[in-house]
Amino acid sequence: MHERVKRRKNFLATGILTLLLWFVWLIIFFFVPPENFLTPFLFLFISTLSVFFTSALIFGNTRRGLFVAGGTGIIMVLNYFELGNFLNLILVAGVLLVVEYYFSKNSSLTSPK
Repeated sequence: MHERVKRRKNFLATGILTLLLWFVWLIIFFFVPPENFLTPFLFLFISTLSVFFTSALIFGNTRRGLFVAGGTGIIMVLNYFELGNFLNLILVAGVLLVVEYYFSKNSSLTSPK
């Protein structure tokens, strides 16, 4: 019961942070020129953080949000270096699904004692 109340308290702060990150993402996407050296890395970082918080809110699980954000970040980096294709997408998704399945079956590894 206490865990459920704690999640509800953090939901508003996480929701506000998620909206703020998406707003920053929009500003970078529309107003920052891509010719600067660090702009692509800043864009990838803000995109990964935005996807992390959004998917963590949707799934209600931080670990799954981290896996989704990590997968999208890896795919975006591969696309940046022109290595992104359908096979790499399937491979990254498969690895992330296997890792999630492993951690969900071995919940004693992820839960504190």
